[in-house]
Amino acid sequence: MSTKVHDTGQVPTHTPAAANHAAVQSLPVDQVLESLSAIVVGLDASGAVSAWNGEAQRFLGLTRIEVLGRPLSELPLPLRDPSAIERLLSASQSDKPVRIDDVKYVRPDGAEGLLGLTASPMAPDIDGRRPVLVLGRDITEHRARDAQFMQSQKLEAIGQLAAGIAHEINTPTQYVTDNLHFLRDSFNDLLRVFKHLDELVTQGPSGISPSSSESLTRMLREVEAEYLMAEVPRAIEQALEGTGRVAVIVRAMRGFSHPGQQEKAASDINRAVADTATVSTNEWRYASEMVLELEPNLPFVICQIGEISQVLLNLIVNAADAIKEARGDDSGPKGKITITTMSAPNSVIVRVTDTGGGIPEAIRSRIFDPFFTTKPVGKGTGQGLSLARSIVVEKHGGALTVESELGVGTTFVVCLPRDAH
Repeated sequence: MSTKVHDTGQVPTHTPAAANHAAVQSLPVDQVLESLSAIVVGLDASGAVSAWNGEAQRFLGLTRIEVLGRPLSELPLPLRDPSAIERLLSASQSDKPVRIDDVKYVRPDGAEGLLGLTASPMAPDIDGRRPVLVLGRDITEHRARDAQFMQSQKLEAIGQLAAGIAHEINTPTQYVTDNLHFLRDSFNDLLRVFKHLDELVTQGPSGISPSSSESLTRMLREVEAEYLMAEVPRAIEQALEGTGRVAVIVRAMRGFSHPGQQEKAASDINRAVADTATVSTNEWRYASEMVLELEPNLPFVICQIGEISQVLLNLIVNAADAIKEARGDDSGPKGKITITTMSAPNSVIVRVTDTGGGIPEAIRSRIFDPFFTTKPVGKGTGQGLSLARSIVVEKHGGALTVESELGVGTTFVVCLPRDAH
């Protein structure tokens, strides 16, 4: 038995698909907002709250009744940074979303937490002002996992560099030890002379006989007094230079390996560059020379300096590997890694340039992809540049770009805003 359907060009409204579509259309907006697992706050064009879902109440501690119709700027929100509200409201004057990461706030349990917030402008009203939809989530645990991952990556890098660091420390330690042995032997020789002089002095002027004078002269020749007078100061300087070198390496290691604070702080990028170059010396010294062109009085940058050091290490090791690969059997001249720092309006720029073989154009767009690597199996994980970009771009609001020419070399450019939020 067949059913006759009139060809009206419309789908019968009693079909299941049409019924589901009608059900979705009939869902109240509040019900949709309540179903979302994100903080949702609607603001009208004047900045007053027009929507407030259960997640907003849960994390921000205010009920819908308490906030609807009130200006967001006047609400007693548990945010540590009042400027975050101004930045969210600024979206009403823009046609692009405003994203704010790591906003400190007091969680419902009284502990301090972090929020990630995005304010998206909607269609403008007749006055050109835009309502704003704010979406957010608690990222406290996510950031804690990020910090643990960053630290584990840093410790892994230190483990890989450990043998080279031990060598770097052993070399100056060895010549400090050699100079101390020389100074000990020299002191024993001079002590013999001092004792003989003391005996002559105690005998008084009449006790210095020709034979005593001859004995003293002979003793001075035996201990090579002129040689000691020239070499002892030199040995002392070399020992001090050696201990100074060890101190530089230890300081660099301490600065590089320290977990650091989770919050951003004013940091010396030049110091980070110098320390990281020192820590990684054994990675580059046999294939290349290192040239640091650091701008004097470079402005400090608000950043998490431990993470920026991790980025610098990745770029230096990549540069060294590129030079080693280009040199092949190590018979050619050494390459060069040049690290330049410079200030720009509202930012600081770090350029890491190598004289390796360059990056083929076909893969340049992929080098920042997670797990992408051109290194042999077991040599690289493919996460170094991906992690570096995440730190610079996502966590610091900066930029990480690459410039490369085959047969000439590669430059990675890190641009960090001086006042990163």
